[in-house]
Amino acid sequence: GADDYVTKPYRTLEIQQRLRNVLKLKAARDAVSEAQDHISVVDPLTHAGTQSQLHISLDYEFTRAVRYKHPLSCVVVRCSNYDALVAQLGGSAPELVLGPIASVLKGGIRNVDHLFRADNNELAVLLPETAVEGARIVVARLRGLLAEPALFAVGIAPRVVVASASYPKVKVSDGDALWRNARRALLA
Repeated sequence: GADDYVTKPYRTLEIQQRLRNVLKLKAARDAVSEAQDHISVVDPLTHAGTQSQLHISLDYEFTRAVRYKHPLSCVVVRCSNYDALVAQLGGSAPELVLGPIASVLKGGIRNVDHLFRADNNELAVLLPETAVEGARIVVARLRGLLAEPALFAVGIAPRVVVASASYPKVKVSDGDALWRNARRALLA
């Protein structure tokens, strides 16, 4: 596990220089490791893409949809009483609430669909080449799966709402606007 070594006879200046080099190398490795932690593309709790990945994928999928004249849908799933659950459960709320929701979503979508953690209490699913009717079917399926009583631990009752928006039905200029429309649909 050594990074360097010195043979006999050695000089003090040589040892000092080699120590400096090893310390610089360690600092560089630490900086790379820290940078990789900040650029994570997977949310550690839900194992879904991160919010930054959501925006990149929205841009990419929307560009593809426009170019090839394909539909694109975005489904948003939110735990509307998340703050109350955090107050009730404390630090274990994310694992007990968002973990099961993400697992259900992964099981309820196709392999070509993309799941992201969009916010503390919200997940988003991109459905490439899926029009309004297909998105309605997915929303209905996800609502049914999320209503399963055995999904959450005893005493936990999250209120999960699901809504969607579909391009070209919704006239938007970019993927982020499609996502914002789906989020607004949650309030309707």
